[in-house]
Amino acid sequence: MQRQIIYPGQIPLDTDLLRAQKNTMIGLAKLSAAMLGTATIVNGLACTPNSPAALNVLIAPGEIYALDNIDGTAYGSLAADTTHSILKQGILFDQQTISCPAPATVGYSINYLIQATFSDADSVPITLPYYNASNPAVAYSGPANSGTPQNTVRNGTLTVAAKAGVAATTGTQTTPSADTGYVGLYVVTVAYGASTITSGNIVAANNAPFLGNSVLHQAQYSPVPVGAARNLKASIFTASASITFTADEVVVKSALGGYPILIPSLNATLNTAVTGANGQDTGAAPVSGFEAVYVIYNPTTNTAALLGVNATSAIAPEIYGGANMPSGYTMSALVSVWPTNASGQFEVGYQKGRAITFPYIHVLNSGAAQPSFTPLSIAGAVPLNAKSITGQIHVSTNTTTDIAQASIAADANTSGAQEVLGVTAANGNFTLLLATNQTIYYQSSATGGTVFLFIIYIMGYSI
Repeated sequence: MQRQIIYPGQIPLDTDLLRAQKNTMIGLAKLSAAMLGTATIVNGLACTPNSPAALNVLIAPGEIYALDNIDGTAYGSLAADTTHSILKQGILFDQQTISCPAPATVGYSINYLIQATFSDADSVPITLPYYNASNPAVAYSGPANSGTPQNTVRNGTLTVAAKAGVAATTGTQTTPSADTGYVGLYVVTVAYGASTITSGNIVAANNAPFLGNSVLHQAQYSPVPVGAARNLKASIFTASASITFTADEVVVKSALGGYPILIPSLNATLNTAVTGANGQDTGAAPVSGFEAVYVIYNPTTNTAALLGVNATSAIAPEIYGGANMPSGYTMSALVSVWPTNASGQFEVGYQKGRAITFPYIHVLNSGAAQPSFTPLSIAGAVPLNAKSITGQIHVSTNTTTDIAQASIAADANTSGAQEVLGVTAANGNFTLLLATNQTIYYQSSATGGTVFLFIIYIMGYSI
């Protein structure tokens, strides 16, 4: 960071003061970029209905951070610098009212995009006193005694405006794209005949670049993994289309490696009969499959909800990766993958943390010995997201003297192998890491050569 040097007795120059302010601006800009990055970000700027209600919205004070030339025009006696860009701050100090008129055609609606941009603006013109060499006691008024006012402040400004879309039949209207240099913040929908705008008419624009939380918060909590939770719980006692999750705290992010938001006191219910927040992302719940459950978060309204996704044939990512995130929700975390029945309902079961348990499911019922470890698909019992399973083995012979033996393992190399052994019959519980998705390996034998019964049950899994 550069600093000006001034000496005792030196005749001060205007450029000394200008460079000091310019260098301070550059130093703050570099620090801001190191903390925030260089993509445009906004902070504050909440959008709410006018009070009393009218066809206006109110934009609260806030800031925008955006890359811009160091100086697009001359800064006093300093030349413009359009070669280098820095992250600049524009500030909106006072609440702003923006008009959003209703369309004039019956049955039509219109979408307004509330957009924002940064710009430098010179302002506060004053007729300044100048040194008069011929008569120092009487100052000139303006340069060369011309009386001309000159701007005295270069102001980093935040401009907010509404861009109207094209009015169309309600439900078919589209939101316009942001103008060059602007970023979209909110979409305000107004129907024909409306005389007021309510909070239900205002949603965050897709990819609105709001700063989700303080920089200090990001620095303190960025190592926290997405989906981390305290006392996450859910239970189903009778098969149902709805499931409720509670937690003391859940961590959500907008991307892997991104900064986290910690959602306190989660208590939300997912209903697969609807779509959107606290419903399905799209379509119906899977039949005899698996339903991924995400906690999703809207940083503008500080609202948390659940979102259901069919995870029967694909691994559900830790952060929602589909194309149907409800508007305004930009952060998420996978918290469950739950089995569903033939009616598309959540099966009976219980979850605590990342572990899910349920009434036992037969995955093998065999009467033949299996001398070598053989793969067994357990896709009907556990999802692709399952990392480990819990269950039970039972093996028996049809004599009272033969020794029955059975083993399961994670792979053909007997990784994690667990065995039961006993005269006539043997039983044992197991917990096994999965080396291959939805697959285990098993082996059985009896001293008499015949296994009368070999059963493997699964009663739970972790994700």
